[in-house]
Amino acid sequence: MPVIALSTTAFAALLLAGAPLFVAIGVSTALSLALIDSGGSFVEMFSLLWSSQEVVMNDDAMLGVMGRLVNIPQEMFDKTVSMPVMIAIPLFTLAGTIITKGSISTRLINIIKTIFGWMPAGLAIAALVGCAFFAALSGSSAVTIMAIGGILYPAMKREGYNEKFSLGLITTAGAIGILAPPSLPLIIFGAVSQTDVNQLFIAGIVPIAVCIGVLGIYAMFYSITNKVEREPFSGAEVLKALREGIWALLFPILLLVAIYGGYTTPTEASAFAVVYAVIVEVFVHRDIKIRELPRLTIDTMVLVGGILMILLMALAFTYYVTDQQLPMKMTAFIRQYVESPTGFLIAVNILLLIVGAFMDIFSATLVFAPLITPIALSYGIDPVHLGIIFILNLEIGFLTPPLGISLFVASNFFRKSSSSIIVSSLPFVIMLFIALMLITFVPSLSLWLVELAAR
Repeated sequence: MPVIALSTTAFAALLLAGAPLFVAIGVSTALSLALIDSGGSFVEMFSLLWSSQEVVMNDDAMLGVMGRLVNIPQEMFDKTVSMPVMIAIPLFTLAGTIITKGSISTRLINIIKTIFGWMPAGLAIAALVGCAFFAALSGSSAVTIMAIGGILYPAMKREGYNEKFSLGLITTAGAIGILAPPSLPLIIFGAVSQTDVNQLFIAGIVPIAVCIGVLGIYAMFYSITNKVEREPFSGAEVLKALREGIWALLFPILLLVAIYGGYTTPTEASAFAVVYAVIVEVFVHRDIKIRELPRLTIDTMVLVGGILMILLMALAFTYYVTDQQLPMKMTAFIRQYVESPTGFLIAVNILLLIVGAFMDIFSATLVFAPLITPIALSYGIDPVHLGIIFILNLEIGFLTPPLGISLFVASNFFRKSSSSIIVSSLPFVIMLFIALMLITFVPSLSLWLVELAAR
């Protein structure tokens, strides 16, 4: 049996047996590396492990196998130590946890609502911006639905939006913020694809605006045609919202200025985010008690530990991919059927939309980014542009049946049937797909600010 077929079978079998993803990736990667010099024979591998007297491999082959297996831990260590941005993952996650427990997101939405409430779909636009910000910090559209949905859903129904529109907007809006700093998926994509994270952060600004713009136009059209009442503009209400939420408003402003202004690295910005969140939520808003911080930190680190374990195994997988020159072989194969960069981008979009429907964004990024990035480079596609396409595709996949994670989260949280959530989300998914096509085939939307910042 060929090595790839055997390792793929082992990967699928472990997942079906209920093994954690990092175990499935690690075991199948180690198996692949060990079988390279054995000709792919399972019998020979079994003999190597359990019966040294019956080993049919020669000494050189055995040394090759053992050398590759020993290189796995070294590869993990070298890659993680050489990427200080990895420290940003647990810190940004902790900041998001603290904000989820506190009231920064609620106060921000209230500010946006009072400022834009007089416009058509003012509350809907406030929901889009608020969800985008919160998803950026939490790194999860599913968490955003649960954290923000309980606030926005009843508010939108009171304002005159029907249930279908409200459910669809809230379920979909979290997908936008995944492109905004401090986006954990973008950090992970940058880590495994060796792409500059700062450039990925900058590249996400215009695509986020495109997504919000497309969804906002649809929301305005709905608001006007359904005659949704608007809130009259009140300077007093705006000042009140700003007074109550000024510390919440400063949080994204300071974070964006620090990162985009070049004053801090993403790692330093993550430390600032935690300190700021603690000070504001504990001492200013007083929504969190000091005694709650250790428990929040422990819960966050358990979550981060799972992500990092998957990342370490993915780095081992990347080592195997590089060692066997799989991207070069896949590129040669794909070039037989796909001649142009446009054709490749279409194929990548289809693949990632399917993958996103079945895998969480972190796992999918860790598994597929090392495979797709080298192939994209061979077609002359900028890795920064690819990163934006990559993450947005996976987020749209979260909204796609049969296993779109966001659909099931919304169904359980709002206590609605899966079919009603799917139907409610469909118009918004179509709008996001239109935005995805614009971002995919107009690279300057992703690269313009990056090129401007480099001057």
